[in-house]
Amino acid sequence: MKDFLAIIRKLDFIDLFKYGHFSISYAVPFDGNISAHADDMELFDMLTSRMNMYEYSFEYLIIHFNADDYNDQYISIDIRNVCALYTFDQEAKKEMSISFDPRIQLHVSPWADKFDKLQRNLSIKQSQRGIDNLWTIFDLRTEDLDKCREIITPSITQEVFRELYNYERPSGDQSIWTYLLRYERHSFYPKGMIGYFCDFIHVFCNFSKKQELNGEVAESTQLFPLFIECKNPQFASLVKIVESSPLYKMTAEVAGCRFAIAAPLFLFLKAKFADGIEHKLDKEFVDYTKEVGGFECSIAIYLLGLSLGYDKTYDSFYESAELPFFKKVIQSSIPSDSNDGKEVRPFPFNDNGKELVAEGKTVSETDKKESLDTEETKVIPSEETLSTHDKDNQDIVQNQPQSEMRQGQLFPDNNNSYLQEQLPIIWMRNKKQDVRPAFNEEEKSKLVSLGYESVKRFNDTVMKAIAGMNFDPEKEKCRFSTSKSQRKK
Repeated sequence: MKDFLAIIRKLDFIDLFKYGHFSISYAVPFDGNISAHADDMELFDMLTSRMNMYEYSFEYLIIHFNADDYNDQYISIDIRNVCALYTFDQEAKKEMSISFDPRIQLHVSPWADKFDKLQRNLSIKQSQRGIDNLWTIFDLRTEDLDKCREIITPSITQEVFRELYNYERPSGDQSIWTYLLRYERHSFYPKGMIGYFCDFIHVFCNFSKKQELNGEVAESTQLFPLFIECKNPQFASLVKIVESSPLYKMTAEVAGCRFAIAAPLFLFLKAKFADGIEHKLDKEFVDYTKEVGGFECSIAIYLLGLSLGYDKTYDSFYESAELPFFKKVIQSSIPSDSNDGKEVRPFPFNDNGKELVAEGKTVSETDKKESLDTEETKVIPSEETLSTHDKDNQDIVQNQPQSEMRQGQLFPDNNNSYLQEQLPIIWMRNKKQDVRPAFNEEEKSKLVSLGYESVKRFNDTVMKAIAGMNFDPEKEKCRFSTSKSQRKK
């Protein structure tokens, strides 16, 4: 019999201990003395060559056992032939010692540092898979992916992750993309789209000074007052302001693309999807993002994929890719007589009428029919939809290009809202924590029939869902708290 090493899941060893035998498909022969191979990179690489992604080191262990030769298809381990068990590191040993039978002796492998590096490499690959997910979600061109890799090179990606794992901040002669990917806002910039353009300027200043700068750096530039004076500070409007400044060309030269578009778009998307992308995105949002960004949208999505990784993108990717083993979705809509042509986005159901995907949003029929080009169209809101402040600025609203008016809906800016939204009469939720607005009694009744109940506590889940539908969660919480107190009176 020969000595073998194999990596198995902790749960697999539990089965081996419980049933006395277990079959595996891969093992590596060695001389029986694992301590003598502490620096044997070849043996370590062979042993871990088929490792899948893992989150914690205590999920797996190394098993040393004796067995006869096997034919590369499977090898059977008998509990009587197990010689020793090794954890990846000291922390894994502590964790397993708590749950394992106290008679089992665990050793720490001599490759703790190598396993740490392996996990980092697997994590980087997993993060890069987020790019592929977003490429499907946004339906981007394959050739753009190659161009993005030429601009944001593997060395840049490796440096970003190296700093991340070593708890280092970017400094020195690094790429402007490194400073962008590691950027964190600590300055008191305005909320909304202006803030992301201030961040873009701040990133360039960090890159120029070769260190991360403190304070409101962007506010001392000539662009900042122009941003503040902009009557419609949406993405396209702010890009036009930057285009007229020397900074536009300077950043493009060092970045290899229109950095003034890619950077704020990435920062906006990163903030919008900070908690991940749970469902398939609205086609209108995707189309407009691609239109307003051009090729630089692909750059922004590439960066977003690296930032979110696979874990925060796979839900939306699975829906966008329409995986063949998923249940088929039957779409049914909730009509609304009081929404004047607006329809609630379809509720997907399975065959039992049980909801599969939760995503509530209203889309007007006119919005569906209008194109997303930049042709100027006068939009005159009715008296009922204008607040007192908005009436004073009605001329501004009427003369906005249609693409910028649409942008205000697709890229919401909390500081600049021209039209009041139709407010729900009640917020509803079901047992799956799916939150939906009801705009009239008919919608409320139909949601009740689907198992929804009125929201009684505006907890974090509810508040995040409300914010995700472009409503102000604090205002909604106060609005319904006020109405309850009035009813008691």
